[in-house]
Amino acid sequence: RLLTVTGVQTCALPIYGTLWTCGYNTQGVLGNGTITHYSSPIQVGSLTSWSYVNTGSYTTLAVKTDGTLWSCGYSGSYGKLGNGTIISYSSPVQVGSLNNWLYASTSWQNSGGVTYTKTGNISQDLGQRYVSKDYLLDVYPNIASATGARTTPGIWMWGYNGHGQLGNGTTTDYSSPIQVGSLTTWKQLSGNYTSFGAIKTDGTLWVWGLNKYASYPGGQLGNGTTISYSSPVQVGSLTNWKQVSMSIWGSGAIKTDGTLWTWGDFTFGSSGNGTNVSYSSPIQIGSLTKDRKSTRLN
Repeated sequence: RLLTVTGVQTCALPIYGTLWTCGYNTQGVLGNGTITHYSSPIQVGSLTSWSYVNTGSYTTLAVKTDGTLWSCGYSGSYGKLGNGTIISYSSPVQVGSLNNWLYASTSWQNSGGVTYTKTGNISQDLGQRYVSKDYLLDVYPNIASATGARTTPGIWMWGYNGHGQLGNGTTTDYSSPIQVGSLTTWKQLSGNYTSFGAIKTDGTLWVWGLNKYASYPGGQLGNGTTISYSSPVQVGSLTNWKQVSMSIWGSGAIKTDGTLWTWGDFTFGSSGNGTNVSYSSPIQIGSLTKDRKSTRLN
């Protein structure tokens, strides 16, 4: 059902909510209470209530079906496990006491997650097939809006904040989750240990964190500058962004019309437009489009 892979470890939720891991196990990132490396999948405990998992940079984050968030592995000196300490754990420990986590991700020095307001298990009849309301809202928003909109997520961050990448207007490190502003109009989040980006439900794109590294061209935030920001700033004025993916050098996003756009430091030709020119604002890659609304449900 769900697979996440890094260069050194793999996590998977195959069936029935069980959690399985394998690979490099320094700091106990595999979550089975040991620091032994495994070349074949091993089960993390015996629970069957896991719904989401993400792993990276020697830390694993997982959400249970009850909405609680759990972490294990390397915490570092900035507390990126999010449990208020800088202690590393080889078995999952709970992050705070909230029970409305949707998903979370981790990078080398910090982590972030998205919470949501629960609306219950509401289904909608679509061509004699019942799908979840969340699926409708994410994939077919125009149809879903007729059934009533979901209260949307808030963003929470923790860990290293030297570049303002936690988005709360400071450069102070936090070992427990702090909210990025008070808005609950966020739809999607992506980031790395220097910068983050997020899309609101109105289709606008917002970014924060480091915008120029050393003597390289910079522009990773895509807002037309090389200035770093410790609070979210909008990228242009468009309202048709669907998904964003941020990296330390260059970033990219997809619009609702299916077009692909990239920006940032492309010294090594990672923009995808056939050059090594860097851009501080989004540029379109090719002319391909894909309208997901025309896809038939099977």
